[in-house]
Amino acid sequence: PYAVRATTLRLVGELSRWISKHPDTLNEVLKFLQDGLTIPALASISAVGIQSICHRCKGQMSHLFEGLLTIVQAADSLGITNNSVVGLMTGTVEILDGLPGDKVSQALRTLCNISAQKLTEILQNLVPVHPHTISDPALWMDRLAAVFRSCDYKTAQGETHPGLMAAQELWPLLNGTLELYKSDQRIVERCCRCLRFILRCLRYHAAPLLSPLVNIAVSVYRDHHHSCFLYLGSIIADEFGEDSNFQTGLVSMTEAFAEVSFPLLSGPTGLIDHPDTIDDMFRLCARMVQRCP
Repeated sequence: PYAVRATTLRLVGELSRWISKHPDTLNEVLKFLQDGLTIPALASISAVGIQSICHRCKGQMSHLFEGLLTIVQAADSLGITNNSVVGLMTGTVEILDGLPGDKVSQALRTLCNISAQKLTEILQNLVPVHPHTISDPALWMDRLAAVFRSCDYKTAQGETHPGLMAAQELWPLLNGTLELYKSDQRIVERCCRCLRFILRCLRYHAAPLLSPLVNIAVSVYRDHHHSCFLYLGSIIADEFGEDSNFQTGLVSMTEAFAEVSFPLLSGPTGLIDHPDTIDDMFRLCARMVQRCP
């Protein structure tokens, strides 16, 4: 019966800590969860269980990357909810923990390419946007964000971050998304969120992206006043403010944002009408004072 099967799948996911201590059960557990993916009503529950197993058993699952990649590729046809797909992508990245940088780099590029191809189709064909469906750019950016949010690779001295190549390959697509949907606050916010996780993941390795990123952020903010760009600017200041090579540029960025923000806030009801701008501009200024005094 459905109810019994659903409860069993949830229970197996909740036992992930125990399974990590008994790795001899791992293959059978994963097979059971994967079988649940083939039943539309159970697919999302199974996906949550797989994510939980990946999180707890990541050191024992790197050899299963290809199998998980296949599941991610088929996720939408299986009827898995977007939140569960994001969870699957999170788990798929987590099992890369401990692999050499070149292996991680290729895996991240492959995983990102799944969402990038779909997003490219939407942009190139000017597909009408229906929120929360596969025609929604925000959906694919949430999945890309999950990849970088979950990557916790620690680079050695002189080593390039394995996520840099994936980020550089994505940049033209993210830039194009900001250009095409710059008047759509919801999509722009999700794109900025994706960029935020890229910056947090790569840290100073994201330097090659910095100049074009700041340029598009200031340009779109000047015309459309999306405060998420101010928040993104605070992340940039946080990551690069202590590096003297970037301080002059960061001051110029902050001045450019301020030139637009202060007139918005100076009107009779400016502070009431733009609460997010107040919060995000304050955060940016605070980060500049802290990191780039």
